[in-house]
Amino acid sequence: ILWDETKWNTEPLSSDNPLVFMIGPLTGLVPSSSRYVVAGISPLTGIWGQAHSGGDWAYELKHAGCDGIVIRGRAERAVYLWLHDGEAEIRDARHLWGMDTYEIEEPLRQETDTKASVATIGPAGEKLVRIACIMNDGKKGRAAARCGLGALMGWKNLKAVVVRGTAK
Repeated sequence: ILWDETKWNTEPLSSDNPLVFMIGPLTGLVPSSSRYVVAGISPLTGIWGQAHSGGDWAYELKHAGCDGIVIRGRAERAVYLWLHDGEAEIRDARHLWGMDTYEIEEPLRQETDTKASVATIGPAGEKLVRIACIMNDGKKGRAAARCGLGALMGWKNLKAVVVRGTAK
């Protein structure tokens, strides 16, 4: 996807740089296979960047009916993406901006589903720190922590991706 949608000189913090979340074909089907990769042009290096994480987030994404998410462009204000059982909603996140990655999980679960899993950025991602990571699963502290992709998420004004799935 990055190969097809970017050029050699794509600026990391630009609308031309997609943020790509993907899971593998066995995620959610085989025990201990709940991992995801997030990729984009790295705000840290200016070239291909990818980070991986485990936890419940990838499992929930699969059971919500998705094998991946490609986020293009930039929101005008802070938002979060709520994916659940084949449905997608973009919701206002201005009230969540400034929260850290531990404290945001409960408010988002109250707004969506108490069993939802959250991948989010904290203040470093919001401030476009070029080493910012994407954290998931709240206080379990799972991190996609390479290449500064949290800064790309922050540049897109995307505070979090919340997922919940009940499909088999």
